[in-house]
This record gives sequence, structure tokens and C-alpha cells, in this order.
Amino acid sequence: MPGTSTWISETEGERARLEAARKAAPAHPAKPLTRDQIAKAVSELSNLLGVLRHASPEDKAEIYTRARLRLTYQPHHQTVHAKARLSPEPHWQFEGVRGGT
Repeated sequence: MPGTSTWISETEGERARLEAARKAAPAHPAKPLTRDQIAKAVSELSNLLGVLRHASPEDKAEIYTRARLRLTYQPHHQTVHAKARLSPEPHWQFEGVRGGT
């Protein structure tokens, strides 16, 4: 399948570019969060989940856009692919939420 080999080449190229950028970036050790800071962050995320639960599709799209979060539903696998851009360069992504989410 020609599309697959192109995608693999593009993905490997992007991975190499990001790995080189990561290695070239100066190390900035993160200062550990306090228990109170962690509790506050979790509480704020919980509040956001409550807002999203009752938001219109348009409002959800606006929230996701401003949060630099891209969600792609894949109906064949019943999964959602989530990609977050925490800075100008992507750092992480996860996928595989199944069921009634």
C-alpha cells in the first residue's frame, strides 16, 4: 500500500527531527510541585470536565482549540486519538480511550 510507506517515512522523519530538537534543547529541570499545587491542578481539571460535560459541541471545539488539544474519533476502532500541543513543538500524545467516554 503506497500510502502506508509514505506515512511511515514522514513519521520517521518527524520523529528524527523532534528527537534532534529535544537533544539540542537546554535542560530545564522542573521544580517539584507541592501537594497543594497538585491538589489544585486536579481540582481545576475536574471543574473543566464538568464544564465540558454540559457544553455544546461548538463550545467544546473552542475549548479544545484554545487548549491546543486535537481529538480525532476513529469509529472503526471506537477510539479517540488525542494530541496536545503544550508548546510550539509536540511533546506527547496518547490514544486508546474506549467505550462510553
